[in-house]
Amino acid sequence: MILSTRREVLAMLSATGIAGLAGCSGDDDGENEDQENADGGNEESPDDGDVDDTNGDGEPVELNIPEPVDWTDETQATIEVGSGGEAVFEPDAVRVETGTTLRWVWLHDGHTVSPTHLPDGGEFEGHERVEEAGFEIEFVPETPGEYRYVCEEHEEMVGYLVVE
Repeated sequence: MILSTRREVLAMLSATGIAGLAGCSGDDDGENEDQENADGGNEESPDDGDVDDTNGDGEPVELNIPEPVDWTDETQATIEVGSGGEAVFEPDAVRVETGTTLRWVWLHDGHTVSPTHLPDGGEFEGHERVEEAGFEIEFVPETPGEYRYVCEEHEEMVGYLVVE
């Protein structure tokens, strides 16, 4: 068949596109996002916001923390986020006393501070939204132990707190 007018070509493309979309919108496999699991509850996402501090078999994670900068005599300290336009926390590891006010300052756009490991009883929300240069958060650790946080946008961007 030869389509001679622009109107006929557009009509044919529209019909083909609608038929293709109709085939994609069905749920023939019987699965959907709200599928109930065997116990009758809704299946939870694997990323439920909890910090996982085990290696999958219930054993504690070995953090392999680089040598931390010693800020144990400081009452306030600042960690740069995206220092020099790079995907880094500067410094990447710090040692502080409980009660020290820590401030993360975004020097470059497009980063987060998301905790991935907390000590038992430790709390640190971080900031999981991507922010722009100039943004700041504060945290005052009250629980001694080792903390790890990452930028969710840059997997190589990892920071550590050792709280005494």
